[in-house]
Amino acid sequence: MSLARALIKKPELLVLNDPLSALDPASQDEITDGVLDSYRERALIWVVNRAELAKRFDNVIVMDSGKVIEQGLTRELDKEGSEFHKRLTA
Repeated sequence: MSLARALIKKPELLVLNDPLSALDPASQDEITDGVLDSYRERALIWVVNRAELAKRFDNVIVMDSGKVIEQGLTRELDKEGSEFHKRLTA
C-alpha cells in the first residue's frame, strides 16, 4: 500500500527498501518492471535482498555489514569473480 501511495505522488527521487519482500518472485518481477517503466526519467534507489532483482537496474551498489564492497554498472559487475556475480549464482 505504501508503495502505491509513493508512486501516485510521483516524486523526483523515490527510495524503496525491499518493498516487495512479502510477495512471491513472479509478482515481485512484474511489479518491479512496472515501477522501472514509470521511473525512466526520475531517480530511483531500490534496496533489494534478492540479488536476481538487482539485474534489472542500471547501477548496483553491493554492501556487506553496512559497507560498500562493490559498485558499478550491472553489466560490468555481472562477471566471474565479482561479489555481485557470487550473490547472483549463490
